[in-house]
Amino acid sequence: MVKPLYKYGKKRVITFSFDDGREQDEKLIPLLNKYSLKATFNLNGGRCRNDRFAKVTENGKFWVGSSELRDLYRGHEIASHSYLHKKINELSDEELEEDTIKDIETLKKAFGVEIRGYATPNGIRDKRMPAILKKHGICYERFTCREDTDMPFALPKDFLWWQPNPHFSYYAKDEGKKMIEDFFRTNEDLPCLYIWGHSYELELLDCKGSERWNGITDRYAYLEGLFENIAKRDDVWYATNIEIYDYITNLRRTRYDDTYIDNPTDIPIYFEINGKVIAAPPHSRFGV
Repeated sequence: MVKPLYKYGKKRVITFSFDDGREQDEKLIPLLNKYSLKATFNLNGGRCRNDRFAKVTENGKFWVGSSELRDLYRGHEIASHSYLHKKINELSDEELEEDTIKDIETLKKAFGVEIRGYATPNGIRDKRMPAILKKHGICYERFTCREDTDMPFALPKDFLWWQPNPHFSYYAKDEGKKMIEDFFRTNEDLPCLYIWGHSYELELLDCKGSERWNGITDRYAYLEGLFENIAKRDDVWYATNIEIYDYITNLRRTRYDDTYIDNPTDIPIYFEINGKVIAAPPHSRFGV
């Protein structure tokens, strides 16, 4: 029996994303790194919320690239969160495209990386966005709610409609703890646990409604406990959003059944065959 696997032959994947890019990222990122976890940071190019890396002009605060800034986020992904965090459904077609372009260009210049992901601001789904995003090299769009709860760990069929699992405060509750247990127990193919939030909620205790945190005030300690619980599992790949997109896009180009594997891609694709992990080399076809 041939079963698809994640990169390195892992059976499941965990990813994080954090929005808005405030100064609390500077405490969050070392904590992620301590446990070898990966995250995507969704930023507004024209709304820098960390004064150490901001250039202030009469038109606002903008990210200014520096070696210190790039070192801080190194190993994680930088993605777009719109230029000014406006409600995108209130923008005209021209304004929406301009906002998208400006954010991509500003972040690319500041961080020295390609911008290939987008987290919609305010959780708004706008039917115009997929065409605009694809036009400008964006591969996926992340929202803040999940409508499909029957398969909570399923990857999106269309990455331009990527629904994550609940906010990072949810896992302090009994139902959140059960979700993590279910994730590690599930035998479904390619399960993905996608946790999102805002780093400023770790310190601004009343922001977004303190009730969601189940009374927790030492949120860094809580988050470290969550990280410790899910980290360093032998069967888990810890990846950024774009790393998952790239691997799964290549996997979906691969053809296989219980008799053969045909990998036309430029990367190894991993499978479990009768209990043994194998890597199908790039541009290979073979019987199993």
